[in-house]
Amino acid sequence: MNPEYMPIISIQNLSHYFGRDALRKQVLHNVNLYHVRMNTYN
Repeated sequence: MNPEYMPIISIQNLSHYFGRDALRKQVLHNVNLYHVRMNTYN
């Protein structure tokens, strides 16, 4: 893989819940995030 496009932040299958018991609600459902550093030249 080209090092210029390697992810500097990678999150895979993130899920998160708020609350307890019967009030528990899932607010994030298998979120994936890849952030790559992009060099810009002016």
